[in-house]
Amino acid sequence: MSNEIHDVIMQIPPVTRIMVLTSIVLFLGSSLRFINAGLLPNYWPDTIYKLQIWRPFTTFLMPFGFPMTCAMDIYALYKYGRQLEEDKFNRATADYLFFIMFTTTVITICATILDGTMYMKPLIVALVYTWSQDHADTLVNFYFLQIKASYVPLLLLLVDLIMIGQHSMLISGTGYVAGHLYLFLDVLYPKAFGGAGLISTPKFLTRLLPPSASSTKASGAYTAYKPLTKPGNTSGTASSSGQSTSVGSSTGFGRFSLSSGSFQGKGKRLGG
Repeated sequence: MSNEIHDVIMQIPPVTRIMVLTSIVLFLGSSLRFINAGLLPNYWPDTIYKLQIWRPFTTFLMPFGFPMTCAMDIYALYKYGRQLEEDKFNRATADYLFFIMFTTTVITICATILDGTMYMKPLIVALVYTWSQDHADTLVNFYFLQIKASYVPLLLLLVDLIMIGQHSMLISGTGYVAGHLYLFLDVLYPKAFGGAGLISTPKFLTRLLPPSASSTKASGAYTAYKPLTKPGNTSGTASSSGQSTSVGSSTGFGRFSLSSGSFQGKGKRLGG
């Protein structure tokens, strides 16, 4: 039994595995009062003057709220993180780690301006947004609705606005900003003006985490955004013409979503 659990855990790609396991440990530790939950959000005066330098990291992995809400957030971190790391980034650990570093940096800057201290929701929004751009026309279940995947990030913000309030929505919206900024610098700008993306994985990360023979970064179809190149010029652009619209996939959010196809197969591999 223990070997089976170990095998299941080791099948999760490394960055997602570390993030999810850390999130579970923080959640259980704080729930059982082994960890002081008040030490986990990013409160800059304590981070700087009391040298509690773990706060900018733990704030991205500590879910807050009711236990069911926390469980759903951890599951969303797992589901969308795994799909991105396996499919969009083709298990290229350095590329996916850089994506996480980029989006979390943008979220930290924006959330600090907005006086936010808890960043897990924005991170999930960034993951969902990035995933949704490669599956824009896929139909998914969101609570009681069946909608296109491209609308899921906006509905997450709407739920935040209704259930918690405007400030929470704005903090979560920093994840939308981070995901779109990465998309613009990596894909949209090159499509509009030609050439390579404006951001790339630092060489030190690639040397530290070299890709395997089958692990190369996928550019992604980004079906929510049509290529801006001239007709007939398809160089450097992933084709989305063969992508089918699937029905019944679960977003991982909502009261009933855990039982509506959440553990279906990974689907197509996108990009190169």
